[in-house]
Amino acid sequence: QYLKTSLAEALRDFRAWLRRKSGRFKILVAHNADFDARVLKENARRANVDFRRDIQGFACTYKIFKNKPGYSKGNCSLSELYLNAGGCPSAVELHSAEGDIKALKFVVQKSGITKMDYLKYTTVFL
Repeated sequence: QYLKTSLAEALRDFRAWLRRKSGRFKILVAHNADFDARVLKENARRANVDFRRDIQGFACTYKIFKNKPGYSKGNCSLSELYLNAGGCPSAVELHSAEGDIKALKFVVQKSGITKMDYLKYTTVFL
């Protein structure tokens, strides 16, 4: 059961959550970060919520895997990566926000992605 919340309220809650996290440099990780950053920026603009002080960049795991030895030749969709890493198809609902987060976490933990990989494929959030 999901609570009914306005977009602006949800974005303000997310910004407050980010501000409670330690560290000044915050990078969000997404499998198609360009898309996710664009959606977040557009919704934040419409809701008049400014994230520029709170998010410094977006790291794109899709770009990381497309350029990572052993992965670049195959399909780098999140569902393929998840299954190839040994993920159980019935354990997560792929293509849902929560399912994709769980699948991405699983894939990243299995893949050996380094901090340098994240930094190399991070775009600045403006």
